[in-house]
Amino acid sequence: MPMVTCRWFYRPSDLPASLREKWAMGLNKGANKKQKSFPEVFISNTIDENPIASVQGLCEILIYSETDESKSFMQDDDDEVVYTCCKRYDPQASLL
Repeated sequence: MPMVTCRWFYRPSDLPASLREKWAMGLNKGANKKQKSFPEVFISNTIDENPIASVQGLCEILIYSETDESKSFMQDDDDEVVYTCCKRYDPQASLL
């Protein structure tokens, strides 16, 4: 069976409720304004192998860095699914 090595990204809905609430409060206070054009995901250090057949599709993840003020978060004209990533999530320690 063909396999692919992937890094895990987590959606806000994948977070424990307490972290999801803290993340949402930060959005309400005006934090993370750079990525509001697209849904947000959180990068993790988790990397594993998965069957290629389990891949549901491709997406683009725009990783924002505080030192990269010139990064554009404007949507392209294509139909690609686009997410932004501004935070790291550690699922083992349940830290965002």
